[in-house]
Amino acid sequence: MVAWGDNDYGQTDVPDGLKDVTAIAAGDLHTVALRTDGSVVAWGWNKKGQTDVPNGLKDVTAIATGYGHTVALRTDGSVVAWGNNEKDQTDVPNELKDMTAIAAGFGHTVALRTDGSVVAWGWNGSGQTDVPID
Repeated sequence: MVAWGDNDYGQTDVPDGLKDVTAIAAGDLHTVALRTDGSVVAWGWNKKGQTDVPNGLKDVTAIATGYGHTVALRTDGSVVAWGNNEKDQTDVPNELKDMTAIAAGFGHTVALRTDGSVVAWGWNGSGQTDVPID
């Protein structure tokens, strides 16, 4: 795996020996990799804990990064988020289940349910968590 560009915060310092990567996500100053075994590796700027992968996190199928937070989707449809929570972007709603996709913005997080509905939480300064309802 190779990374390049601004490296003031170690965001392009790929960990030695990192292999079997199936997906990668780049936050503002941090990088996250998803491995084929469902584990997650993160590196770079960690001022808000965005590279502190939760202990025991496994069975991950997708990853996303925001400005200073990281999100993981697990095989059971649950979502785990960590890092910067100044705008509640890592406060995963309790009723969240049956998710199939995730995305992370500057200070908000979005998840897609298997029924096609969308859930969003976090910073709503410009209506980014106001999910329209048919």
